[in-house]
This record gives sequence, C-alpha cells and structure tokens, in this order.
Amino acid sequence: MGYIGIRTESSAPQGWIVLNQPEKRNPLSTTTVAEISDALRAFERDATIRAVLITGEGKFFSAGADLRDLAVRSPLEDRSDYNAWIELHQVVAQMRKPVIALVNGPVVGGSAALVGLADLAIASDRATFAYAQIDRGIGIGIAVVTLLRSAPRKKAVELSLLANRIDAQEAERIGLVNRVVPHDELTAAGEAMVAALAQKSPIAVAFTKEACHVLPDLPFVTAMERSRDLRVISRTSADAEEGITSFLEKRRPVWTGV
Repeated sequence: MGYIGIRTESSAPQGWIVLNQPEKRNPLSTTTVAEISDALRAFERDATIRAVLITGEGKFFSAGADLRDLAVRSPLEDRSDYNAWIELHQVVAQMRKPVIALVNGPVVGGSAALVGLADLAIASDRATFAYAQIDRGIGIGIAVVTLLRSAPRKKAVELSLLANRIDAQEAERIGLVNRVVPHDELTAAGEAMVAALAQKSPIAVAFTKEACHVLPDLPFVTAMERSRDLRVISRTSADAEEGITSFLEKRRPVWTGV
C-alpha cells in the first residue's frame, strides 16, 4: 500500500521500513507511527522475512514530533499520539520476528521511543540522541518511558530533565543501542545481524523474543514459572527435535519453523 511518512522494501531475509520525509527531518506524526505498525504487520505475515530494519532517509533518523502539527492540536488530541505509540509497542512485542533500529543520524525527542521500542539497535558513529521535549515546555513523552527501561535510572532522569545531547558512543555505554559502527558500514552491519538471526530456528527466535519482552515485567518466581512454560512449549516443536538430532548426528540443522 502507499504510505505518506515511510517507504518499505523487501530484500529477504530482511524487510526495510525507511522514515521517508528527509526534507522535514523525518517527523513522527500519528499517521507515520500508525504506518510503521501497519508495515510491521505486513512483514510479520511474509514468510521470507526474518527480521525488520528501521532507519531514516537522509541525514536524520528522526527529529521527533512535527511541532507545526503539534501547534494546531489540543492537549487532548495528544491522546491519539500516545495511543498510536502504545499500539506500535504492542505490535513489536507480539511479533515473532525481531525489529532492529539502524540509527543513521540524530534522534530527537519522541523518535528516541522508536529506537527504544526496537528489539535491537545499531547506531552510526554520526548518530546523536536528545530527549528534548522538556525544552518545548512538554513535561513527558513516550521516549521517556522507553529511556527508563533502557538506561540506568539516574542517567535516564538526567537526560530527561536536562535534555543533554549525547553521542552514539555514550548511547552504547548506557544501553540505548547495542553497538556503534562507522557510518558507511551501518547498512552492512544491520544486514549481517539479520543474516545471523536467519541461521537460527524461527520458532526458537519467536519464543526467545517473547520471553525477553514478558519476563522483565513479572515478579521473579512468576517469571521463572513463565519461562518454564515457554520452554516446555518450545520443546514440542519440530525445530527443537531437529536441533538436538542434528547435534547428535554432527550436522547442520535444517529449520522448518514449526
């Protein structure tokens, strides 16, 4: 389908979502966030796609909310923004396939939430991060929610209150991204990560991803019980049998995803 704020590409085993309004620094309107959710659902249905890469066109990853749009909207209308982000979080969490942010440039305000919601993130050495909504007189944003779940608490509070811009290396140090690579190697690094994931059992990846999303929010004993149940269910798969059998037979496994 045709999108306004993004474009999509399929290049198995990866699907691409590209924030595609570089002349406006790739703003994340409610429409664009909804388009990302829609594109992720489409890639989830495509059996040839093993993971989805999200990046920005041009020099920016995203400058966050479009302030011109925000200026004509009431505070109550902001609820629709939040609802779109909540839906995006649910889509990412429920997908069986990993979502990887490739941070090609500056990340400002709410766009940091998109990096935070992704399962994995690789940053260009040109990337920067700024949780800048407080500088516009806005006291909270969806990006702060993801920040508090990624960075140490005092660092998250500092970035939220002072809106200090940090570079990619600092973002890696505090856990906002998995790694930093030279800018010209960003696409290759993302595709290499997808290629590595594509060597794993699809069903094992799905169960592992579910565990990573669900278990941290549970009390410890409940998390242990949930992990036990997920393990038992995953052991019933043909891929689990194939993994054990191929090891004993000293050959590479042939995954079927069931």
